[in-house]
Amino acid sequence: MNIDIKEISIQDLYWLAGLLEGEVWFGWKGTPVVTIQMSDLDIIQRVASMLERKYYPVRKDKRNKKGRQMYHVSISSIAAIKWMDKLYPLMGERRQKQIKNAKLKFRKQLQVIPRLQVNQIAKIKYLYQVVGGYTQQQLSQMFGTSLATVGRILREERYAIVKPWGKRIGEYNK
Repeated sequence: MNIDIKEISIQDLYWLAGLLEGEVWFGWKGTPVVTIQMSDLDIIQRVASMLERKYYPVRKDKRNKKGRQMYHVSISSIAAIKWMDKLYPLMGERRQKQIKNAKLKFRKQLQVIPRLQVNQIAKIKYLYQVVGGYTQQQLSQMFGTSLATVGRILREERYAIVKPWGKRIGEYNK
C-alpha cells in the first residue's frame, strides 16, 4: 500500500511542527492517530489543508474554558505514521516519545493481525449489515483484526467492492 502525504514547503513544515509541539496528540486508538484540537478556526483550516483532511467542530458541551467553539483535525493509520516520521526530528522529547510508542504499537499490530480474506470481509459485512446484532468490537474479536479495520470495512473505506456474504449481486442494492 502506497499512501503519499502532501509535500509542503520547509517554512510550512517548521510552522506545523511548532504548532503541533504545543497542540497535538500523537497516539494510538487501535491505529496510529495524530489529532489537533483548538478554537482558532483559521489555524485549524490551515492545518487541515496541509494534512489534506477535513476539520470538524467539537460538540458544544466540549467548548474551551472561555466558551469558544473548538475544532479538530485527525489523521490515522499509514498517513499518520508518515506524518509522524516527517515531523519526528522537529519534535521535543515528549512528542518524540508519543510518536515512538504509537509506531511501536503499530508494528506489533502488523505482526499480530493477519490479512483478511475476501470471504472474511464479506462475512463481516453480512453479519453487521444483514444479520445485525453484532457490534464492531465483537466482529473484530471474531475475525482477529483491529476495531479500526472493521470500521473501515463497514464504512467502505476499505474493500468497498466486496459485497456482504450470502447476497447475490442483484439483491445488493435492494
